[in-house]
Amino acid sequence: MIDSPADPVPAIRRDATSPPREAATARATTGIAPVAGAYHVREVVEQAITPNDYPRLISLVRALAPEAGSARELGDGLQWEHDSGFTSLSLTINPEPTGTVIRADLRTDGEQVAYGLGAAGAALLAAITATGAHLPLGGIIGSGIATLVAGGWCARRLWRRSSRRQSEELHRLVRAIAAGLRGELE
Repeated sequence: MIDSPADPVPAIRRDATSPPREAATARATTGIAPVAGAYHVREVVEQAITPNDYPRLISLVRALAPEAGSARELGDGLQWEHDSGFTSLSLTINPEPTGTVIRADLRTDGEQVAYGLGAAGAALLAAITATGAHLPLGGIIGSGIATLVAGGWCARRLWRRSSRRQSEELHRLVRAIAAGLRGELE
């Protein structure tokens, strides 16, 4: 797949100084098939964390995260990961001189493949059905291509809608963890 700057898809980057709703950018490819999506959210809070805070942070992340994952210490910070096979989420909480940095990275490329395979399967089924209906070769090819184009368009729309929803959930997760670090969450 070739990267194309002409067709941006949302990837989100946020820190404490940016407005809550920020414009998004990412690499995308052109064509019928959906494109790989990577979403990033970063927020800095003034509160410092220490290794003594890790059990509380792990409990907080497990309570707020939409799905179960695994946590471990990584350097001076904490990393929480989840991989469903369709999407993967990596969340790191690291102390820095300016405060604590919360960074979340979400990849939705497995979901993209599932939608694309659904469109290709529908096109294949349409071609097989056209063959069973004894259509001429042009009709078989035409029905397969028409179904592939329509299915690809639908797959792209579904994937983008799903990715948009997941990026919004990612923002909420990072904001909730930041609120928990600030002591605003009970």
